[in-house]
Amino acid sequence: MLLRNWANLTGKQKDVIRQLEGVNRRLLRAWQLEEELREIMAMPLFAAQRALDDWLAYASRSCLAPFVKLARTVRAYRASIE
Repeated sequence: MLLRNWANLTGKQKDVIRQLEGVNRRLLRAWQLEEELREIMAMPLFAAQRALDDWLAYASRSCLAPFVKLARTVRAYRASIE
């Protein structure tokens, strides 16, 4: 369920993900970061640039090692990515 897009989830599945906040905040935070990055990639360039700045800051502070590493990598290759 966590690997599917938010838009493709049923109402019951969305409720399960919302319940993660009380059970496993780190998992919920990782899922949110992944979904936000997916949304950023679909945005027009200017909006994506601004949203990516916010995402990079949040990912860097997330204390989730894979996302901290991803944020560093994106920063290093940002010009090529854009």
